[in-house]
Amino acid sequence: MRKQITLLLCCAALGFGTIGCTGIDPNSKTTQSAAVGTVAGGILGGVIGNQSGNATTGAVIGALAGGATGGYLGNEAEKDDVREARLRELERREAARNGYNY
Repeated sequence: MRKQITLLLCCAALGFGTIGCTGIDPNSKTTQSAAVGTVAGGILGGVIGNQSGNATTGAVIGALAGGATGGYLGNEAEKDDVREARLRELERREAARNGYNY
C-alpha cells in the first residue's frame, strides 16, 4: 500500500510540474522550460534515487526541483526577450527622430 501511495505522489508531482506550472500560454518559454525540467528532473531523480534504493522518492524530488528550476529559467528568458524588444523599439524611435528609416 505504501508503494502505491508513493507512486501516486510521484505521478501527481509530475502532473503538477508539467500541467500546473504552465500558465496561460502553453507556447511560452516558461511553460516549455518547466515541462522539460520536470520530466528531466523526474528521470534523473529516479536514476539517482534508484542507486540509494528509493527511486520513487528521488523521482518526486527531482521532478519538483526540475520543474521549479525550469520554470524560473524560462521566466528569465522571457524577461530577456521583453527587454530586447523594448531596446529595439527605443533604437527605432531614436533613428526615426534622427531622420533614419528602418
